[in-house]
Amino acid sequence: MLMRFVLFFSVILFITSCSVFKKTAIDPDEIAMTVDLDTVNIYSGRTAYIETPAINSRLLHTRLKVDFDWENRRLNGEATLRFTPHFYNQDKLVLDAKAFDIIEVKLLENDVKTNLDYAYDSLELTISFDRTYSRNDTFEVFIKYTANPYSQDFLKDGAIRGARGLYFVNHDGKTEGRPRQIWTQGQTESNSFWFPTKDKPNQRTTSEIYMTVNDSFKTLSNGELYYSEMVGDGMRTDYWRQDISHPPYLMMMAVGEYAIVSDTWRDLDVDYYVYPEFEEHARAIFGNTPEMMEFFSELFGVDYPWEKYAQVIVHDFVAGAMENTSASVYMDLVQRTETELKDRNFERIIAHELAHHWFGNYVTCESWSNLVLNEGFATYSEYLWADYKYGKERSQYKLHFNRRAYLSEARSRINSLIRFQYNDPLEMFDRHSYQKGGLVLHMLRNKIGDEAFFLGLQEYLTKNALEAVEVHHLRLALEDVSGIDLNRFFNQWFLSAGHPVLDVNYAFDTTSRQLNIKINQIQNFENDIPVFHFPITFKVLTTENEWLEKTFNVKKMYHDFDWELESEPKLILADPEQILLAEILEKGKSESQLYEQLKSSEHFFHRLNAFDSLLASVQDIKTSRTVFREISKTLDDKHWYIRNQAIERIPLTELENLKSSFKNKLIDLYNNDPENRVRAAALERIFKDFGDRETISMLGDLMNVESYMVKAVALRNLYDFNAETAIDFVLNNLETNNPDLISAIGEVLSKSFIPEAQIFFQRNLNRLSFRSQGSLLASYNKYLLGSSFARVRAAMPQIENIITESEGSRTRVRAAELLRDLRDINRKRITGEEIKDDAPFKDVKISMEDSEQIVELVSNVIENIRLKTDNRRILNILRN
Repeated sequence: MLMRFVLFFSVILFITSCSVFKKTAIDPDEIAMTVDLDTVNIYSGRTAYIETPAINSRLLHTRLKVDFDWENRRLNGEATLRFTPHFYNQDKLVLDAKAFDIIEVKLLENDVKTNLDYAYDSLELTISFDRTYSRNDTFEVFIKYTANPYSQDFLKDGAIRGARGLYFVNHDGKTEGRPRQIWTQGQTESNSFWFPTKDKPNQRTTSEIYMTVNDSFKTLSNGELYYSEMVGDGMRTDYWRQDISHPPYLMMMAVGEYAIVSDTWRDLDVDYYVYPEFEEHARAIFGNTPEMMEFFSELFGVDYPWEKYAQVIVHDFVAGAMENTSASVYMDLVQRTETELKDRNFERIIAHELAHHWFGNYVTCESWSNLVLNEGFATYSEYLWADYKYGKERSQYKLHFNRRAYLSEARSRINSLIRFQYNDPLEMFDRHSYQKGGLVLHMLRNKIGDEAFFLGLQEYLTKNALEAVEVHHLRLALEDVSGIDLNRFFNQWFLSAGHPVLDVNYAFDTTSRQLNIKINQIQNFENDIPVFHFPITFKVLTTENEWLEKTFNVKKMYHDFDWELESEPKLILADPEQILLAEILEKGKSESQLYEQLKSSEHFFHRLNAFDSLLASVQDIKTSRTVFREISKTLDDKHWYIRNQAIERIPLTELENLKSSFKNKLIDLYNNDPENRVRAAALERIFKDFGDRETISMLGDLMNVESYMVKAVALRNLYDFNAETAIDFVLNNLETNNPDLISAIGEVLSKSFIPEAQIFFQRNLNRLSFRSQGSLLASYNKYLLGSSFARVRAAMPQIENIITESEGSRTRVRAAELLRDLRDINRKRITGEEIKDDAPFKDVKISMEDSEQIVELVSNVIENIRLKTDNRRILNILRN
């Protein structure tokens, strides 16, 4: 699953989302980040040892017959489950079954049903048999039940925001613009909210699902659709069957109004389920899937092993995406027009979920403690695809930002990849399991070589096919192929916490012609963080412009290496290919060497690192012609992100002629850069530092550009520059469906207080998924703070519904903050207390009567919310 995490460092979000973040895991393609790597704090929140779940009875097969009570958001189900005792004799069966009404439980033998005794505590169903079964026996139980996933609020802040397993979207059909859907999300152990099972990753089952739905809906589930038949009253039953076993958490259903665009890979069906209005764009979104399937099949040495592959978009998905076997689910932000895809695409998520069909679905971690065997491989597969399809610049960027994502998390907590202490399995879905896991696999690949690594993966997948594994299965497979003892590597990188922090000093002795390299490991050695053993390569550029490299083996805390060279090198690069997962703090590099690194390094990271170092160390950028010209060369770097950083971070020179050339370069980048993110950044900087009418007029019609991202930047800035033009554009684009533009229009409307604004806010809060509602709620907040009682009253039902019903925890928070601000600001208006906020609403005249009515109304809404939720965060925001 692709998850997204809250960042502990400064970020610039390129999408409006409470998920950016993640599993949306951090998406380095979508954010720019600044990480200040300093003192590490060790995470010491140890809990009791979490054992791998015991297997008393093995689940063999699951047959479900379900229909849906839309009005009450319930599922009516019949489950037939086949088991066999694993080893010990069994006279009872304990199933996970959360928030059910149990109607009947029977033993099924030769088509005869016999009542069974059972006990149920709302979480587990314990069934007693009148005989004992041995491991040579199989038995089947039949359970008729009603699932009530909305009977309790299982909302959790973390990777998977809701934990109710089964989700109804627009269940009563009353929310205009929002699709009616049903979908499921099982990871970690939430499928037991909609069918009884052994909801553990070390169980596997073949499956059948009979879904009865209105004939207007399409359905999707695991395996193949064997038939559909009409059953009367406009209802249809679809029969889906998967004959290859998989873990229960990967079973799924999706129901909704979809266009199905069909593709193929070899002889397999590859289908894309998109909203009807995106049918013509489906191949632009998902069209590389067959090529990915071929690439991964060849690379991993095992053909894609499932009956078909489908991908479906759902509204308000509680994770970024989910790799349900043969049927991956995606948040609706993945669904974009071809024009929008030029601004941003989510292909790395598509690669991630597909890779899970080998690592996670075909071979599954036996416990969440071993989650890295699923998520580390899926994250690394994003890199593999980028490297194959788009080349080194793209893959190096991916590797570098995965590194920075992990290191940023490591500042606040450090854990081993394999860990057996946690309070909730969701804690495992972090940047250790994802990003660090992928980086460690990259080191492992480089340690044993490409051929041994990928042949080892083939053996790992083949020997453990359709089984649950722990990390040592991977080690043994790689050792078997390579003949290398990998215990130290696995103990150090998988079973121990932390990473090397290296203080590296360079000194060249002109007499002996020796380059001396001092390496000192300075990481915090508490909490079992080891002194690491690792190879590290250094690369030098000689005065004859020849590149030389040498690898040294570090085996202790302090090392002193000498390298004989003809002359002092022009440039030294530590870990030139960025293979080692470490913080490398280099000392002894001159300003001229940093300029050389900026110019000569082929690796994205080293150019970016030189740029960062120069900005941090050079004092006279604003006044030195030479310095400014040198560092401004990054505006022409071949990687868009470095160009982007240069646009945003190079200080404005005080030298007028260079200032003019800098402005002209920004204009050139705005007009001609192939990357829309660079064009948007250039436009932002132009408005910031050169926002005079003459300059802006040189840019042409800003609101007629193709890119929505660029257009959104233009609109946000244009309002302060020419409010009338901005409002005219807004009034002509109130019906837009693009999230970037909706956010920008919301910001303009929050300042203008025009009558059309409220309809715009309400329409889009109804229509958008919670991931896109965050900035819109912030703008609506400012708008309502400058609005009359009548407008506030019209807003309250929708805001209350968001707080009590939204699947987005941070969206709930933003809506709660809106209520709090409405109450508190209007209280200040009543008492005459100074309002310190400098937003436009401060100058709007609201009558005393309106303010009093607003405070009374909002206070009553808050009291209603208090009766409906026990969410502490919400209640804290809304306290008096």
